[in-house]
Amino acid sequence: MADAKVRLAALCALALGVVALVAVVVVGGSTHTLNLRFIDAGQLVKGDLVEVAGRSIGSVDEITLTNDNQANVKVKIKGDDFWPLRRGTVAGIRAVGLSGVANRYVEVTPGPPSGATIADGGIIETTKTRPIVDLDQVLTALDAPTRKQLQRLIKNGSTIFDGNAKDANHALEYLNPAVAQSHALLSELDRDSAAVGRLVSTSAAVATTLSGRRTDLQGAITNTARTLDAVAAERTALQDALTRGPAFLREAGRTMDNASDTFQSVKPALRELRPTAAPLAAVLRQLPGVGRDARPAVRQLRNLLPALREALLAVPSLDKAARPALTSTTSALLSALPIAAGLRPYAPDVIAGLFNGFTGTTGGYYDANGHYARIQLVTGAAALSGTLAPLSAGQLQTGLTARCPGAAVEPADDKTNPNPEDVSVCDTGQNKK
Repeated sequence: MADAKVRLAALCALALGVVALVAVVVVGGSTHTLNLRFIDAGQLVKGDLVEVAGRSIGSVDEITLTNDNQANVKVKIKGDDFWPLRRGTVAGIRAVGLSGVANRYVEVTPGPPSGATIADGGIIETTKTRPIVDLDQVLTALDAPTRKQLQRLIKNGSTIFDGNAKDANHALEYLNPAVAQSHALLSELDRDSAAVGRLVSTSAAVATTLSGRRTDLQGAITNTARTLDAVAAERTALQDALTRGPAFLREAGRTMDNASDTFQSVKPALRELRPTAAPLAAVLRQLPGVGRDARPAVRQLRNLLPALREALLAVPSLDKAARPALTSTTSALLSALPIAAGLRPYAPDVIAGLFNGFTGTTGGYYDANGHYARIQLVTGAAALSGTLAPLSAGQLQTGLTARCPGAAVEPADDKTNPNPEDVSVCDTGQNKK
């Protein structure tokens, strides 16, 4: 009984496996047909692979020629992983390598999900297909001098990359994003061919205009070259400036931070200056009128500038001539200082003699406040007749040449005269007793 149950379970499992296999064959083995129109089949043959991103999805089934002399490549796509394809799908012929002429495959780039679906057996026109360009076609399109230069480039390239192929491969890996972006850019340009055409037309117009201004363009290029030469000649200074740049920027940053604090400190002062804004504005409004009124004076000053210039030009000569005279005058004044110092105490006597001597007083009088003037009126017959009484024998003194200051009169009780400040200039024995 147990053996019968085991056999029954095994038969059920086998039946399920057969059903699963049939489902895989029926469902997963579906095939779809697609017609690709190429300008040139590019040496495709029946059986070549059809790939999406390096994954095989089918093969070439048949290659025929259409009525308008285009290649119709009929391909079979297996499975539903990439089906249905949508409008915007691009198909191109690619080469596996350069070692043979029949190693081709079809690369399919599916269109956006928003595009309309392509029916089974549908057609992708030549606007969305890319034929392969063989290397011999490129070389044939080149003339002999260009091919010679290309040979030299390849030869020099082999010398450059000899032993450095690994580094070059690493560099190409870093170039992959740039190549992908370039491919996307070229695709966008292909989609907007009208705009590209306008760009070409505009560029042609610009080139025509530039050719008409060839002399100016040549001058601009020459001046630019001179400018670059001048910059290159100052590379040391430029390098020094670039070296100092980070430190300068740091200092500038700190300065700006401090400026912010300064602005905060200045705000109260600005608020205090607000009342002066209106008077200052009034003054500024008057400035144009003042400027107009000042123009005649400025013109007159301008006329005086030549004479002033001549006078200033003569100043060095005058300085040269006057300097010895001033030097001599300075020496003379320095030598005369002792004489002036000696005469200074006699100034009251001289002044009193000038102002009082005509009335009969021959010297100055002094009291506790210093010198004072005394005026005496002389009357009588003798005065009217012009004769005075004769001097007595004891009144007239001669040979008094060195009296001290204030010694021409009797000494005052407070001893304010005579005043021998410097006894070296007077003789105290000649003072009046």
